[in-house]
Amino acid sequence: MKSVNLNSRLSMVGQTHQGLVRDYNEDYIADNARVGIAVLADGMGGLNAGEVASSTAVHLLMEELISCRLGGSSLPAELDPSDSYMPMDSRVVQKVVQMANKAVFHTSQTLTECKGMGTTILANLFYNNNLSVAHIGDSRIYRFRDNASKQVTKDHSFVQELIDKGLLIREEAWVSDKKR
Repeated sequence: MKSVNLNSRLSMVGQTHQGLVRDYNEDYIADNARVGIAVLADGMGGLNAGEVASSTAVHLLMEELISCRLGGSSLPAELDPSDSYMPMDSRVVQKVVQMANKAVFHTSQTLTECKGMGTTILANLFYNNNLSVAHIGDSRIYRFRDNASKQVTKDHSFVQELIDKGLLIREEAWVSDKKR
């Protein structure tokens, strides 16, 4: 992965909100416009230590992706270039998200106070006028262009499976009790 200073071409803004149901916020976000990385994690509400899961995921993702971008990681060299049709930058993002997922799962299995914790993950890496996206869960990425938004990611959720199978329409999904 090649380090590129994107500060003059990329601006990032992040904001989270606890929503209308919870008294606390389990979201964690970080970005670095200089190297073109934006990450968001939403701890699973109502479960133990959702804020720990989201913080763990974001910190690991940022540390690893920045290290890869600045040449301080051996991760790109460990990935077989002939192993995939995906560009190396996309494969690095995918691998780092898998690492974060394993770290959160391991913590949830080994620390009693974190048992059952989980988080969604969104990771974005800008490079060569492209964007690599990796995600887990039902946090979404939208593209805004020409004053219009378009959903880029597809939820990993039970409700999305029902929509995909034609058992639920989008309008019903907004009020479905199956997403709680």
